[in-house]
Order: sequence, then C-alpha cells, then structure tokens
Amino acid sequence: MIHQTNTETRYIYVAFLTAPTRIGRTIRFVTKNKYSHVAISFDENLRTMYSFARYCINDPLVAGFVEESALRYYYNNPDDVPVKICKIPLTAEQHHLVEEYIASIRADSDQYIYNFFALAIAPLHKKILIEKSYTCLEFVYSVLYNCGIETGIDYSSYYTINDLENVLDKYFVHEGLMKKPDDNTDWGNDLFYYRKSVVKIVSGSIKRCGALIKRSIIS
Repeated sequence: MIHQTNTETRYIYVAFLTAPTRIGRTIRFVTKNKYSHVAISFDENLRTMYSFARYCINDPLVAGFVEESALRYYYNNPDDVPVKICKIPLTAEQHHLVEEYIASIRADSDQYIYNFFALAIAPLHKKILIEKSYTCLEFVYSVLYNCGIETGIDYSSYYTINDLENVLDKYFVHEGLMKKPDDNTDWGNDLFYYRKSVVKIVSGSIKRCGALIKRSIIS
C-alpha cells in the first residue's frame, strides 16, 4: 500500500482588534495604532479566539491565557468593533503543531500569566522576556515562531502590533467591523462576564504581581 501524505491546505486566522476596555484605549493612545489587541483563531468567523488578556471584566490585573468568545467584545459595549484579519495557509503538519502548542498552554494555563512588565516598558521600545508570561502580542508571535511560521521578526527584540501587521500583510483578507455574534455563539470557556468581589480582585492582583516580579528576577 502506498502511503499518501495529507497535502490539504489548512488555515489559522490572526485577528487584530480594538479591545473596548480602558487598557485597550490607553494602549491605542500611547502607540497611536488602530489596534490594541491580537488573537489567534481556527475559525474564520472568530467565534473562539486564543490570546492573553484579562479573565474577568472587572479585574484587569489578573490576566493570562484565555479562550475568548466573540461575545466579550460586545458585552456592555454598544459600539462596533474594528478588526483586521490575516488568513495564514498551513500544511496539515503545521496546523497540527499550532493546535498542539496552544493545547499545551491551555493544559498548563494556571502557570501562565500576563506580562504587564513588557506592556509597561513598551513605550521605551524595550522588551523583557519572562518565563511563562506573555502579552497578547507575545503570545501570538510565540505561536508563529514556535510552530515554524516565518515572519522575519527577531523573537528576542522589541516589536509592536503594527510590526506584526506589516509582516502578515501578505495574508490580509479583511479589514472592517467585527461580525457581531449570532445566536450560535456562546461563551464557551470564556468567563469575561463574571464579576469578582473586591477581595478577590485585590488578593489576586497582589499574587499575580508577586509571581511576575519573582519570575522577572529569575529570568
């Protein structure tokens, strides 16, 4: 029997978004860039996306790996959400690598935290790498980098969302307004709608900041 290799082209979608949050608006003000958030999806309709962001709507400092529902962008937000989508073609093997990489982070998600230090020093055009800690941009780029998807960006150097937009421009397929969730869209594993108590917000924020400081010293 002749073994046949699966040559079917598959795709991942990189979505650049204007997150409707205070932090998102601050990032856009500082960077002067249209988009303040980036995520990866296996679905062209972006019903489920993977990124690093806050877990819950009223707790901005407790953040990490999230499976974002498209619903989070319209929760208590009456405005349309601008989005730019890049559609990256992959072989079946590359697509499997991306699935495995994201699944490995999901399985260990309690150990991953948002890299607020990288966000804080970004206006200085500096980069700080911290173990198991990413911004949304660092996470998306780590997926591309570790799964052999060529971008030409030096992983260890400072780069911006706009830099990633530019190198992925050849995969551009859509820029406009994000498709509003329909009746088939659910929250899935996204707990963005959940509101924490003040006690949990304070204790969680202190714990996360402590973990980030400790890892930055070790790194």
